[in-house]
Amino acid sequence: MKSTSFWFTSMVARNRISDIVNCFKLLVQVIDDMEDHQAFIKEIQARFDKKVKENELSVLEYWKTQLDKLLSMKPEGIASLQLQIKKISDMMENRIKILKKE
Repeated sequence: MKSTSFWFTSMVARNRISDIVNCFKLLVQVIDDMEDHQAFIKEIQARFDKKVKENELSVLEYWKTQLDKLLSMKPEGIASLQLQIKKISDMMENRIKILKKE
Protein backbone atom coordinates (compact mmCIF):
# COMPACT_ATOMS: atom_id res chain seq x y z
CA MET A 1 0.00 0.00 0.00
CA LYS A 2 2.86 2.29 0.85
CA SER A 3 4.30 1.84 -2.65
CA THR A 4 0.99 2.61 -4.33
CA SER A 5 0.45 5.69 -2.22
CA PHE A 6 3.94 6.97 -3.04
CA TRP A 7 3.39 6.33 -6.75
CA PHE A 8 0.02 8.11 -6.70
CA THR A 9 1.45 11.08 -4.77
CA SER A 10 4.36 11.24 -7.19
CA MET A 11 2.01 11.24 -10.21
CA VAL A 12 -0.15 13.99 -8.72
CA ALA A 13 2.95 16.08 -8.01
CA ARG A 14 4.23 15.58 -11.58
CA ASN A 15 0.84 16.55 -13.01
CA ARG A 16 0.76 19.69 -10.88
CA ILE A 17 4.29 20.60 -11.92
CA SER A 18 3.33 20.00 -15.54
CA ASP A 19 0.27 22.23 -15.11
CA ILE A 20 2.42 24.94 -13.55
CA VAL A 21 4.96 24.71 -16.39
CA ASN A 22 2.16 24.92 -18.96
CA CYS A 23 0.70 27.96 -17.20
CA PHE A 24 4.13 29.56 -17.12
CA LYS A 25 4.60 28.90 -20.88
CA LEU A 26 1.19 30.44 -21.56
CA LEU A 27 2.06 33.46 -19.43
CA VAL A 28 5.32 33.95 -21.35
CA GLN A 29 3.39 33.76 -24.62
CA VAL A 30 0.87 36.35 -23.40
CA ILE A 31 3.69 38.68 -22.35
CA ASP A 32 5.35 38.28 -25.76
CA ASP A 33 2.03 39.08 -27.45
CA MET A 34 1.64 42.17 -25.27
CA GLU A 35 5.14 43.35 -26.22
CA ASP A 36 4.25 42.84 -29.90
CA HIS A 37 1.06 44.85 -29.42
CA GLN A 38 2.94 47.61 -27.61
CA ALA A 39 5.50 47.78 -30.43
CA PHE A 40 2.66 47.97 -32.96
CA ILE A 41 0.94 50.75 -31.00
CA LYS A 42 4.21 52.69 -30.78
CA GLU A 43 4.69 52.34 -34.54
CA ILE A 44 1.15 53.53 -35.26
CA GLN A 45 1.62 56.46 -32.85
CA ALA A 46 4.87 57.44 -34.58
CA ARG A 47 3.18 57.33 -37.99
CA PHE A 48 0.26 59.37 -36.68
CA ASP A 49 2.58 61.98 -35.14
CA LYS A 50 4.53 62.22 -38.39
CA LYS A 51 1.32 62.70 -40.42
CA VAL A 52 0.02 65.37 -38.03
CA LYS A 53 3.34 67.21 -38.29
CA GLU A 54 3.27 66.99 -42.10
CA ASN A 55 -0.29 68.32 -42.19
CA GLU A 56 0.53 71.18 -39.81
CA LEU A 57 3.54 72.10 -41.94
CA SER A 58 1.42 72.09 -45.07
CA VAL A 59 -1.19 74.37 -43.48
CA LEU A 60 1.43 76.80 -42.19
CA GLU A 61 3.15 76.92 -45.58
CA TYR A 62 -0.16 77.67 -47.30
CA TRP A 63 -1.09 80.54 -44.99
CA LYS A 64 2.46 81.91 -45.02
CA THR A 65 2.22 82.04 -48.82
CA GLN A 66 -1.04 83.97 -48.52
CA LEU A 67 0.54 86.46 -46.13
CA ASP A 68 3.68 86.76 -48.28
CA LYS A 69 1.46 87.69 -51.24
CA LEU A 70 -0.11 90.36 -49.07
CA LEU A 71 3.31 91.67 -48.02
CA SER A 72 4.54 91.84 -51.60
CA MET A 73 1.57 93.96 -52.68
CA LYS A 74 1.89 97.70 -53.00
CA PRO A 75 -1.54 98.80 -51.82
CA GLU A 76 -2.63 102.30 -52.78
CA GLY A 77 -4.06 102.93 -49.37
CA ILE A 78 -5.11 101.44 -46.08
CA ALA A 79 -8.52 100.45 -47.49
CA SER A 80 -6.91 98.23 -50.12
CA LEU A 81 -4.72 96.56 -47.50
CA GLN A 82 -7.71 96.02 -45.20
CA LEU A 83 -9.62 94.45 -48.09
CA GLN A 84 -6.81 91.93 -48.70
CA ILE A 85 -6.57 91.13 -44.99
CA LYS A 86 -10.35 90.62 -44.89
CA LYS A 87 -10.09 88.28 -47.88
CA ILE A 88 -7.50 86.11 -46.10
CA SER A 89 -9.55 86.17 -42.91
CA ASP A 90 -12.64 85.04 -44.84
CA MET A 91 -10.65 82.21 -46.43
CA MET A 92 -9.53 81.05 -42.99
CA GLU A 93 -13.04 81.29 -41.57
CA ASN A 94 -14.41 79.24 -44.47
CA ARG A 95 -11.78 76.55 -43.94
CA ILE A 96 -12.56 76.42 -40.20
CA LYS A 97 -16.26 75.91 -40.95
CA ILE A 98 -15.48 73.10 -43.37
CA LEU A 99 -13.25 71.35 -40.86
CA LYS A 100 -15.83 71.67 -38.09
CA LYS A 101 -18.46 70.00 -40.31
CA GLU A 102 -16.24 66.96 -40.93
